[in-house]
Amino acid sequence: MYETLRRTLALTITALWVASAALAQAPANYAAHEFLTDYSLLEPFADSAADYRYVAPNAFKDLANYQAIMVDQPEIFISPNSKYKGAKPDDLKAIADLMRTSLATQLEAGGYNIVQSPGPGVLYLRLALSDLELIKKKRSILSFTPVGLVVHTVKTGAMKNMAKKIRLDYITLELEVTDSTTGDVLVAGLISQGGETGKEKKQIVSWEVFEAYLQNLAQRMVCRLNNAKIPESDWADCLAIKAELTKEKR
Repeated sequence: MYETLRRTLALTITALWVASAALAQAPANYAAHEFLTDYSLLEPFADSAADYRYVAPNAFKDLANYQAIMVDQPEIFISPNSKYKGAKPDDLKAIADLMRTSLATQLEAGGYNIVQSPGPGVLYLRLALSDLELIKKKRSILSFTPVGLVVHTVKTGAMKNMAKKIRLDYITLELEVTDSTTGDVLVAGLISQGGETGKEKKQIVSWEVFEAYLQNLAQRMVCRLNNAKIPESDWADCLAIKAELTKEKR
C-alpha cells in the first residue's frame, strides 16, 4: 500500500510539474491565434520588448548573412470578444500602413534595403495586430468615405481618425522573421497589452505610443543585424533600446 501511495504521489507531482511548465511557456489565448508558424516554440521572455519569443540557434550570428528585408503588409485580426466587429477597409489599411511604414522606415534608415522579392540574403518580416477591439461609431454624414479615396499615409490625420474609431484596450502584436527562400523561422515574438483587473480601469495604449514602439522595435532589429557583422565582444546592447508599450489609463 505504501509503495502504491508513493507511486501515486510521484505521478501527481510529475503531472503538476509538466502542467506548470506548459502554462509557463504558453502565451495566454495563444491557441486562438493563427498567425505565427509555430506557437509552441515561444517561451516567456523577461524583457519589455516581448512577452514571449523564440530565437533559432545561432540566429543572432546568422543575421550577418542578410543585407535586405521584405516587410510584408501586416495582418489584422479583430478580437472575437469585440462588441463591434465591423470596420471600413480604409481604416484597417491605415493601421496596416502605420505598422508597415514605421518598421520599413527605421530599417531603411539603419542601412538595410527594403525589397519586394525573396532571394539569398533577404529576410522576410511578417507582422500582425491581433485581438483588436473596435468601438461602434455614431452614424454621421461625416463618416462618409468618398469613392476612390485611398489612405496613402497615416500622417495626414488618419491616426487621429483611427483613435476615434478603434481603441487599443486589448491588442496582441505578433512578429516573425524568416529566411525569405527557405522559410526557416529565425525569430518570433508576441506581446500583449490591455486588460482589466478587478475594479481597475481598462489600460490602453495610444496610437502615438504604438507607433513609437514599432519604430523602437525596428531599431532593435537593426542593432541585431549590425551586431552580427562584428565580433561578439563588440556587440552593442540591443536591449538598451527602449521598446515597450507604455500603458495609459482612461
